[in-house]
Amino acid sequence: TKANTCQCSDFKLVTVGGLPDCTITAPSSVCANSTGNDASVADAGAGATYAWGITGGTITSTPPYTNAIKWNAGGGPTANITITVTKANTCQCSDFKLVTVGALPDCTISAPSSVCVGSTGNTASVPSQGGVTYTWTVKGAGVLANGQGTNSITWNATAVGTANIEVTVSNGNGCECSNSVGVPVNPLPDCT
Repeated sequence: TKANTCQCSDFKLVTVGGLPDCTITAPSSVCANSTGNDASVADAGAGATYAWGITGGTITSTPPYTNAIKWNAGGGPTANITITVTKANTCQCSDFKLVTVGALPDCTISAPSSVCVGSTGNTASVPSQGGVTYTWTVKGAGVLANGQGTNSITWNATAVGTANIEVTVSNGNGCECSNSVGVPVNPLPDCT
């Protein structure tokens, strides 16, 4: 209001943009060195940008990132996934998710370097580990004799060739490893 009593009024409407949703959807736990794991946030619409980061793992998706990525876990014990989402209206949010990275069991097989055909009680083993299951197969020139479900088996050499010994070790956090070795089965000498 001026001194002469003349006055004016006005207003300006300011749009208050909504924040994007930065809640990360990802597994609560994965296995060490696992690949192809997923992480995502809600789609923030056209023009939005997604700045993903990770420690304890590697993002395998190709930039520029979208609202969903693929990632590989490291050796553990955790992977920390971070995100900053910026909408087209410049409103942004940030968040993180800590993922437990479970240790893999040890499936290193100890077995003879070679055996003779007809030999019995040959051994194969992996390190003894608590809270795991062991699944063995023996194929080719050998057959499993004893020890299924334990860390150590015996097997018999039934033919000349190669005995293929395979094991899968699974632990309580759902992580597993598999391994195999080929043991040559040699013919007996001629004692005539």
